[in-house]
Amino acid sequence: MFNGLKYVKLLLVILVCVLAFPFGYHKNIAVREGYTNKLSVIKGDSITVYLDCKEKHRKGQFLLYDIHYNAIDSAIASCNEQKINTLKPWGEGFGYNPTIGYPTNKLKSGIYFWYKFIPFIVTEKKKCDITLVIPLMNIQTESSFGGKSFYDYNSSDNDPAGTLSIKRPTRFSAKSEAFILWLDSLYPNQNYMSDYDLEDLSAFENSKMLIFYDNIPFISKKARENIDAFIKKGGNILVLTSNIMNNILSINSTEHLLIFNSHNKGNSSSYLWNDNEKQNTPNYFSIGGSYECNFSSDTSLTFAGYKIISTKNPLLTGVDNFESELYTIANDLYASPPLVWANGLPILDTSKVNYYRSEIIAYGINRYGNYANTGTFFIFQNNPTSGYVINTGCMSWTKSEQLKNKTISNTIKNCIEILKSGKSPFVKDAI
Repeated sequence: MFNGLKYVKLLLVILVCVLAFPFGYHKNIAVREGYTNKLSVIKGDSITVYLDCKEKHRKGQFLLYDIHYNAIDSAIASCNEQKINTLKPWGEGFGYNPTIGYPTNKLKSGIYFWYKFIPFIVTEKKKCDITLVIPLMNIQTESSFGGKSFYDYNSSDNDPAGTLSIKRPTRFSAKSEAFILWLDSLYPNQNYMSDYDLEDLSAFENSKMLIFYDNIPFISKKARENIDAFIKKGGNILVLTSNIMNNILSINSTEHLLIFNSHNKGNSSSYLWNDNEKQNTPNYFSIGGSYECNFSSDTSLTFAGYKIISTKNPLLTGVDNFESELYTIANDLYASPPLVWANGLPILDTSKVNYYRSEIIAYGINRYGNYANTGTFFIFQNNPTSGYVINTGCMSWTKSEQLKNKTISNTIKNCIEILKSGKSPFVKDAI
C-alpha cells in the first residue's frame, strides 16, 4: 500500500514537472531576424512579432527586454525558419508569418526589445510632465533592410525608395539609447511615444512638454499641424536636434507604409514645406529653426563652441564661467531661425519671421562647405498664451560623450525643469 502511495506521489511530481516545463519547450531559440507589425502601440493594445528562427517547428521561450536590457517578461510560441516572400521587401514588407501575439496591458510606457534588437514603443494617453518622442519612424526611413531606404547611399543601385514598409527589420540607434538612459535616470515616470504617432494629437496633448532629439528629418503634415496645435494650447517643446521636420512624408497607417513623394517619379506633390529657400517655412513657428537658412555671410568665422550672449538666463543656472566657450559641441549641421548680424552678434531677422517674444541665449558657428554654418540656442513664444519652445540648435547635445559634460547635462536638465514647471525661460522674467 505504502509503495502504491509512493508511486502515486512520484507520478504527481512528474505530472507537475511536465505541466510546468512542457515537452519540446526550449529556452534559447536562436533568431536571425525579426520585426513587429507596429512601431508603437497604446498601452493595452497587442503587438505582433514576426521572427525568422534558426530552428524548425519548435516551441520556445522568447524574452522581452526593457531599455536597460533586463528581461522583464517572455512569451511561449512555436518558431520556424522564414524567408522574404515579397518582390519589393523594402516597400511591401518581408511577408513573414506571425510568431507572437503579445498584449501590452502590463507594460508601462517605454521602449522594449524582443531578443534585444527588435524594438517597439508603448505609450500612454495620460497626463504627464514629459513625453519623449523616440524617432523610430525616422530610423526606419534610413533602414535599408530589404534593399532600400529613403537615402541613396545605402539603397540598391543608389536609387532610394519612394515607399517603405514598416513591416521589416530596423535597428535602434545607440545615440538614442544613451540619451534615453540618461533621461530615464532622472525622470523614470516620463511618457514615451514614436514620431510615427505624432499624427494622433490625443497621444500627447495631455503632456506638459515634448522632447525631440536625434535625427528627425521626415515628418508628416498632419504631425506638424498637431505639434502646432499642442504649442498653441500651451504645450512646451524642447528641441535637442538640428535636423528636424525638413521633409514631408505621408503615412498610410492601414498598409503600414511611409511614402516620400520626392522619390516617386512622376508625382508632382510637394515634399518640401514651401520653396527651396525655406523663406517662410512653418518650422520657424513650430520648433524655431531650420538648417536651410542659418548661414552667415561672414565666412571668416570659425568654430569655437557656443558663445553665450544671455548670461543671466535661468536655463544657464549653475553655468558661471562665461569667458570660455563652455558648450564646445562639434557639429557640422546647426539650425537657427533667420538671422542678421549686428556688432558681431546674431540677431533675429524680423523681416522674415517675428515672434511675440524671443531670445538668443548662445550661438555657435562651424564651417559647412563654403559657408559659415550658424546655430542658436534659442527660445521663443508665438503669442501670450502659447507654450514655450527651446531649441538648442544642434543634434550633438544628446551624444553620450556630451552628456558626461556637466555643463551640457545640467543645461538640458534646466530646460526640462523650467518647461515642465510651466515657468518662463526668458531672462526678463527671471530677473
